[in-house]
Amino acid sequence: MTEKEFVRALRQNQERVQDILAHTDKLVLVGAGNTCTLYEKSFAVEKMPIVGIVDNSPEKIGKCFLGGVTCTPAKDITDDFGTNSLGIITTVIDGTYWALQKQMQELGVMSMGVDAYIFARHIDELLQCFRRFEDDESRDLYAKIILWRITHRKPAIPFPYTEPYFSQPEFVSFSEQEVFVDM
Repeated sequence: MTEKEFVRALRQNQERVQDILAHTDKLVLVGAGNTCTLYEKSFAVEKMPIVGIVDNSPEKIGKCFLGGVTCTPAKDITDDFGTNSLGIITTVIDGTYWALQKQMQELGVMSMGVDAYIFARHIDELLQCFRRFEDDESRDLYAKIILWRITHRKPAIPFPYTEPYFSQPEFVSFSEQEVFVDM
């Protein structure tokens, strides 16, 4: 992917986010799972005006997240927060994202993924990272992964190894000053 194509895709996402935000006044997190917890500091840094959290899991309903926001049932999102809410879907799992996207659509709620929202605010930083890669293959892979996080449409990403990556020479030939940790 060229820089021009990457910029165009990022700008399209940014325009989509801005258009949706022009028609909403409330951000509601859709999903109180691991991604919601992992992104908690990002929500504060981004100064996201989160008014609520919804989830489909009965065991999460009534519990507090993000320092005191009570989780309510996703099916009640319009009753609890109105039809002008924007559902910020907090999952990185594509299948879950599409199921929640469909649910929000059926409930009449505009929605988007958390990365689409956050990345729309950081195009310059994403491009700085893109430009730091020294070769086209690395830039292309980076761009595809970022766009996958925005769209939840997995690109064709070739994996060059038939054996586990940690058995490849570039991962096992290290000096005595280096340590390899596989988590």
